[in-house]
Amino acid sequence: MSAPEWISDKYGMLLYAPYNEDFMDEMKKLVPITDREWKHAKQAWWVSEAWIDEVDALLREHFPEYQG
Repeated sequence: MSAPEWISDKYGMLLYAPYNEDFMDEMKKLVPITDREWKHAKQAWWVSEAWIDEVDALLREHFPEYQG
């Protein structure tokens, strides 16, 4: 996977993205632990729909190829 992508999921979205330590650190500071969860089996982050716009902005900062 080269660019991050969102997939609709129950009560939020699944985020599939290449590993980027700076992005992960900022996302974990921004989104409360109650509103995000690593889904190991899917290798994706579940993010509450309340935070999609904020995480989308972080994706644009850290992944120039992201078109979100």
